Amino acid sequence: MATSLVTNVVRGRQEPDRLLLLIHGKGADEHDLEPLIPYLDPEGRFLTVLPRAPLSFMGGWQWYETDGIPKAGPQLIAGLDALDDLLDSSCAEYGFDRSQSIVAGFSQGQLYGKGLAAGVAIVVLGVMLDRLTQAAAKRWTN
Repeated sequence: MATSLVTNVVRGRQEPDRLLLLIHGKGADEHDLEPLIPYLDPEGRFLTVLPRAPLSFMGGWQWYETDGIPKAGPQLIAGLDALDDLLDSSCAEYGFDRSQSIVAGFSQGQLYGKGLAAGVAIVVLGVMLDRLTQAAAKRWTN
């Protein structure tokens, strides 16, 4: 069983017919992306679950440590497991099938969104691509 996550649950204006798992990025919290909900769901049809990452970071939270460069490892996988469990438990609690869910995120959150959609291999690949991008950017700026 993965770590239990603190969540902010926001109901739309209508009876929800879809669950949106909206995952924040590094340094934010479970309220950070809430102002985007009316733009992502203008009809108010979603039940939105916004989780807080488990690791503290400079007054906010992070899903895994980076030190400037993402580190694949136990934290990365633990975060994915926690979000996978949260998606399952939220669907069960609010009466949705997992196929009725949408997963989106920003920064570290988007990496996990892709991971929940495609599995752990895509998360590790995403970290590797982030490292390559940062290395290339460093090379071009020096």
